[in-house]
Amino acid sequence: MNDGIEIKKDRNIAEIILNRKETFNAFNLEMVRHLAKHLAVMAVDNSVRGVIITGNEPSFCAGGDLRWAASFSEKPGISAKQAWKWGLVTKVVEDGSSLEESVTLIQQLAANISLHSFGWSKRLMNDAFNNSFESHLEWKREGLCDCSESADGPEGLKAFIEKRKPIFSENAVRHIGNRLKSETDGSDAGQ
Repeated sequence: MNDGIEIKKDRNIAEIILNRKETFNAFNLEMVRHLAKHLAVMAVDNSVRGVIITGNEPSFCAGGDLRWAASFSEKPGISAKQAWKWGLVTKVVEDGSSLEESVTLIQQLAANISLHSFGWSKRLMNDAFNNSFESHLEWKREGLCDCSESADGPEGLKAFIEKRKPIFSENAVRHIGNRLKSETDGSDAGQ
């Protein structure tokens, strides 16, 4: 069954391909649900360092499927220029080079980051609008303590003091996604 989403994975980079060619990859409810499901799985997959979302030719995405979203959208598509102006994308590139440019960007970002700290950053950004300010500050405090106690914590501080780039260890990752999953479903996975 075609859910409008195709997944490819090459080493640590996942590619989500919008695949409703007949509608110029326009979103319908089923496609939105499947995209959300795939993104949730990738969010807790510690082997995934980056996700690229592309569209099957001839277009990236025409927006909402007008048969499904007629009441939500006056225009069927968003141009690359509009998406950049609205902050939905970080860079607009020439046709045919988006996948290559995206892979290069992810490799640069993932080359030497603390995955542990990056995981906490993502968690805190996602949490920011879903909880009270006080609850979010508590999560931030817990994240700072946890990151400083990780194997990457001392290296980050030492590199800052020595004014050099840190050299982080992949072994320092504590699988935050599994830990968060255990908190939501009550299991002890990842503890």
